[in-house]
Amino acid sequence: MFPPLNLDFKELLRQSFENVGAYINHLDEIRDIIRRVETTTDSTSRVLELLESELLNAEITLRTDIRILINEFKHLSEERRHI
Repeated sequence: MFPPLNLDFKELLRQSFENVGAYINHLDEIRDIIRRVETTTDSTSRVLELLESELLNAEITLRTDIRILINEFKHLSEERRHI
């Protein structure tokens, strides 16, 4: 779906999407958000900032999908810290 990258935070973002894709209603919109975030991000904390900024103007079901992605990203980030 996405070409592989070596940067850890991008791998986490993509893995988060893969893990929660079945629960997301707006797959195309979330893919577009992920692409935008990947091109403007340089750290894990910046990923979260950009995803949270996407919540501001999104309609309610897209906001839910973004929150699902954010929660999974946070979960995987925490898991990685404990490895």
